[in-house]
This record gives sequence, structure tokens and C-alpha cells, in this order.
Amino acid sequence: MPVTSDRSSSRIPWLKLGAETFFVVLGVLLALALDEWRQDRREQEVVTLALQNIRSEIQENREEIRRTLSYHRDLLARLEKTPGMPVAFKPAILRNSAWQAAQSSQAAARMDFSAVAAFSKMKDRQDLYQGFSTQVLPMVYQPGRPSRMILSDFAFVEGMLLQAYDEAERAIPKD
Repeated sequence: MPVTSDRSSSRIPWLKLGAETFFVVLGVLLALALDEWRQDRREQEVVTLALQNIRSEIQENREEIRRTLSYHRDLLARLEKTPGMPVAFKPAILRNSAWQAAQSSQAAARMDFSAVAAFSKMKDRQDLYQGFSTQVLPMVYQPGRPSRMILSDFAFVEGMLLQAYDEAERAIPKD
């Protein structure tokens, strides 16, 4: 029996194979793009949540500093009228967990640089204030220490901290 070769049946359908390959690659690329879009969206949601928490914490800390600054200025005014009177310092208790959480969660890496700079400045001022409080308070209650000067210093640092809070809050994009 003679074997006849049917060349048309043994031909590779390049066009069909090329089209199938194209659609498979296109499907994979679309899936990768969709996955990246979802990941970016999740990361942006984390950034948005971090910024909301930072704003809330700034507002709470600002109120605490305003209250403390008012108290210290009142003490200074009373010391002007009654030098040598005993004073009770009340430094503010500040929170900084929102900025630390943003850094730990890598949300800070996706924030605008000017906002990160403002938050870092705010954190530095908070550290300065807390360090000042820690170092100065033990000296306040020792006899002969100039409490008026220390109160003035507290008021000055509290004023700087209020400015840093204002700058940091302005750096947060409006919703």
C-alpha cells in the first residue's frame, strides 16, 4: 500500500498557535496588572488610614499642649504678682503611636515627602519636649531653682510644638 503524504494535515497552524499564545500572554499580563492595581489600592487604603490616625493624634496632642501651655502661662502671670510662690509643673502627656505605626507598616514610605518631613519634625519636637520634661522636672522641686525661668522654657517649647502640629496637620491631604 502506498503511503501518501498529506502535507496539509501535517502543517503546523502557525496563525492559530500565534493567536492562542497571544491571548494566553494577554490574560497573564491582565491578571498581573489587576493584582498590582489591587495591591496598590490596599496600600493606599493603609496610607489613608495612617493619615487619619495621625491627624486625630495631632488634634489630641494639640489640645493637650494648649491646655498645658495655658496653665504654664497662668502660672507665669501669678509668679509675676507673687514671686517665690510654690508652683506645680504639669507637662503634657503626648502620644506618638500613629506616626510610629505608619513607619512600622511602611505606610510612611508611600506618603508625600513633605508630609513625612513635617511628621518627622513634629516627632523631633515631641522628643525634645519629653526629654526636656524628663530632665527638668526633677530639678524643679529642689530649693533655690528658678521656677519662673523653667516655666518660661516650658512655654517656649510648648509653643514650638504647637507650630509643629500645625505644620504637620497642613501637610495631610484633605479627604
